[in-house]
Amino acid sequence: MKIILALAILLTLSACTLVGGSDNSRPSETVTAFFTHIWAEEFDEAEQLLSAEPSISLKATAADYGGIFDKLDYRLISETVDGNRAYLTVNISTLDFAQLMSAVISEAFFWAFEEITEEELYDLVNQLLIEQINANDAPVLEKEVTVVLELENNQWRIVPDDTFFDGISGGVLSFAEHVAGW
Repeated sequence: MKIILALAILLTLSACTLVGGSDNSRPSETVTAFFTHIWAEEFDEAEQLLSAEPSISLKATAADYGGIFDKLDYRLISETVDGNRAYLTVNISTLDFAQLMSAVISEAFFWAFEEITEEELYDLVNQLLIEQINANDAPVLEKEVTVVLELENNQWRIVPDDTFFDGISGGVLSFAEHVAGW
């Protein structure tokens, strides 16, 4: 009787693990979940998979640059786990923000010399950027990124460093640094 009871408990626990999933997921599963949430525009859920609050909100980035994540995709190249840290080499493809902004600046340049207000110029630039982002022939950038994860409470969390954010946003941070250096 004890053996049957023990087997029943073991089967119940095994079924719960299969249904509920393991608390100690693989790092690649966390990265997959992150991208899945981005594609579903579940930005709060995606940010819950980060080890810290990102320097730039995913939801705000999506709101400011509508469609910026529409062509976001990734391919896992390698995964290395070293204790409580993991390093995933990921090939990320997304819109090339620098090329998009170059096209916008080229189009908007002449408007700066017209008699329009600064607010009107800002609105025009935003409109041109959204048009460029949503264009069928919008430029795509592929970049190999090392995604760093940390194990926190038996859950892998992505460390939201600038390299990772720059990779998923198509170079927003690199472009901002380049412009600031002018």
